Parts: sequence; C-alpha cells; structure tokens
Amino acid sequence: MTRSSLEWARDIARAYRDALNDVDPKRCAELDTKAVELGQGWMAPTALPDWASDPAVLDAELSAVDIEHYWRIPASTVRTWAQRGLLEKRCAPDGSVVYRFGDVLDCQARRHGKAAGN
Repeated sequence: MTRSSLEWARDIARAYRDALNDVDPKRCAELDTKAVELGQGWMAPTALPDWASDPAVLDAELSAVDIEHYWRIPASTVRTWAQRGLLEKRCAPDGSVVYRFGDVLDCQARRHGKAAGN
C-alpha cells in the first residue's frame, strides 16, 4: 500500500511530539492542548478510560462522526480506512454506516505502529 505525503508528514510530526514528550512532558501537554484547540486533535493522544476495554464497549458500533466526536479520530480518516479495506463497514438497523469501536482502535494502533488494544 502506498502512503500519502500527509500520512508521512503526520508520522514525522508524531515522532517529534514523542521526542518532546520524553524530554519535557509538561510542554508537550501544553502543545497537545493547543493542537486540539486548533482542530488538530489527531496529534494529541486520547487516553482511553478503563471502561473502554470492556468487551461490550469494544463491540459498540458507532458512526464515523461519533468516533470523531468522542475519540478525535477524524471521520474522514475512519472512512478512508474503510475504503482502503483496513476497517469493516457495518450497516446499522436504520441503514446508516457504523464501525465496531474495537476495530477502529486496532486500526489506529496499526497505523501508528503500536500494539492493538484488544
């Protein structure tokens, strides 16, 4: 699979962020907050609450918009992952497209080179 320039740029930005976090976590947290304020929440990690590892939560089916709202993973990113076959689209009873929350987390972890959460 060919990666886009944007994906490479985001990986480089994350590497710089992680390096800053290693030497100055407080300053990194300030910049994470600023990134979120500027609409770039993808940059700041989203800590999952303990309840998020509950199998019932991981099996929850959410729209791309809900995923963006709660977890700061852009809806367009979720849809792109599905288009590329990295994430399964599901059909909700009302006919709308939804995604299994655990699958989204796994996909994000794979894209960021981290171990999957479930």
